[in-house]
This record gives sequence, C-alpha cells and structure tokens, in this order.
Amino acid sequence: MKAVVKSVNWLAAAVLVVAVGMAWLQPIHFFGNPDWASPVVQLVMVLGLLVMTMAGRQVLKQLSSRQYRWLLIGLVGLIAIVQILIATSFVDVARADPFFVRQQALLLARGSHHWQHYFMIYGRL
Repeated sequence: MKAVVKSVNWLAAAVLVVAVGMAWLQPIHFFGNPDWASPVVQLVMVLGLLVMTMAGRQVLKQLSSRQYRWLLIGLVGLIAIVQILIATSFVDVARADPFFVRQQALLLARGSHHWQHYFMIYGRL
C-alpha cells in the first residue's frame, strides 16, 4: 500500500512540476511585460514555499499530541482574531470610492492639491 501511495504522490508532484514549468516558461503577456524578472521571481517563490512546507511537515512530525493540539488551538485563535479585525475594519467599496473622491475635491478646494493629482485618482487603477 505504501508503494501505491508513494507512486501517486510522485505522479501528483510530476504533474504539478509540469504545470508550473509550462506556466512559468510560457506566460501569456511575457513579451509585452517590462518586468521580465517576474517568472524567475515566481519560480523562486514556489520553490521556497515547497521547502518551507516540507520543513513544516518535519517539525509537525516531531511534536507530541499535546503540543500539536495547542498549536491547532493557537492557529484557530489567530485565524479568528484576523477575521474579526478584517470584519470590523472593512469599508464597503460603494462608500470608499466617493469618500476618496470627496477628500481629493476638498484638498483641491483648499488649494493644497493640484488638478492633475485630482484626475490621477483613477489613473493608478
């Protein structure tokens, strides 16, 4: 049974490597993109993520069941805290956009802003 699981894992890894390789070597807008280092950076980040995942698996194997339980409780608590922070600081896009435009218009009316900055609000999108 271990041999079957190992073979399936190697097959999944091979498919993933081929898919990442094809996406890395043949991006859609490669020649029109001035950031030519992006595929290299992406490849390094994927390899780094794989190394960190494998190191994490090794660390988790060495933990006792009690340590593992406390780690899971801490992780769930951290996720809950982050979700609460996001939920309480979320600003609806329908309100945020007019607020930003209004603030830019007020700065323009006070004379502390220039027209070109006002019109560049949507130029950065």
